[in-house]
Amino acid sequence: MSGRDPLDVDEARRVLPTLAVLADLELEVGATSEVRKQSFAPGEIVIAAGERGDACYFILDGQARVRNGERTLSLLNPGHCFGELAVLSNAPRSATVEAEGPLVVLRVEAQRFRRWYLCHPPLESLLGTLQQMYQRPEGGLVTIHRGEHDGHPCVSSVRELANGRAMMSTQLIGRKVLILSVSGPHEGDARTVEHAGAEAPGERVGASRTLHLRGGVPVSAEIVGGVEGVDHLVARMVMGRSLREAELARFRWTGTTAAAQASSGLLCPCVGLTIAQARTLLGQDGATDLAQRCGAGSICGNCRPKLESIRNGSTHDGRDAPKLGPRQRLRRLLGRG
Repeated sequence: MSGRDPLDVDEARRVLPTLAVLADLELEVGATSEVRKQSFAPGEIVIAAGERGDACYFILDGQARVRNGERTLSLLNPGHCFGELAVLSNAPRSATVEAEGPLVVLRVEAQRFRRWYLCHPPLESLLGTLQQMYQRPEGGLVTIHRGEHDGHPCVSSVRELANGRAMMSTQLIGRKVLILSVSGPHEGDARTVEHAGAEAPGERVGASRTLHLRGGVPVSAEIVGGVEGVDHLVARMVMGRSLREAELARFRWTGTTAAAQASSGLLCPCVGLTIAQARTLLGQDGATDLAQRCGAGSICGNCRPKLESIRNGSTHDGRDAPKLGPRQRLRRLLGRG
């Protein structure tokens, strides 16, 4: 192992841009004393499971192998970071990382890395996304590398799946864009389902999600504006399972395929529509067809009475409903009132 010589300012300015995710990082005075370049021989251990997380590492050249005992978990390529989980969670190392061949890394002391993580949004966004993707238990070996997507720098992880398939997760650096895809073969009719984040009241303008299916099975997705709620969709893609119409309707409205959590404010569990959202939509246009707008009431139909009560100005439990006489109740039951 080479000595841990700190970088001088000029060398740091040459090295950091090659990592893409740190290209725009402003170096504070004294920061370079906590950033060192190290070299490792093939098979040499960089970090060991159970050790304290005192630093994290960015690969400058070569390849690193992540393993749990003798089982290989992933292969890391230039531009990728490892050891960050123990640093950020202040926990022991969960895996061993060794040099696959000659390896050159940038070692960043824990305190310095935490400062970078808090002040540098591209780094926080990238690590948050990749942690969700390469820590999933499904599938086999993961290979992580950097590259470009439509001219934008990115980091991609490729996970081996069953039956010769593979799943790729690509995070654009400096942008909240995540692209997911599963390799073929894919059969069945092609279908595209879109979610526009600004459609549901209270969501961020500019957020969007597009899902592509073959024969009802999700094969790719583009996620813009944050990755909250994508775990269920990723699991379906990994397993190659088709999505039900209720899940697709829910994706159109909420951007996630996961079932909505039951709550007193939930109106339509199939699509995740809340009472407050329904009132907002109806307030925008009293004649709004909620089934056409967001799918509410079009899947199982159990929420239609609740939707009708809100349309008529009452809550779903009738607490605000006007008192009706026997004749009025009969006329409404017969659809005449």
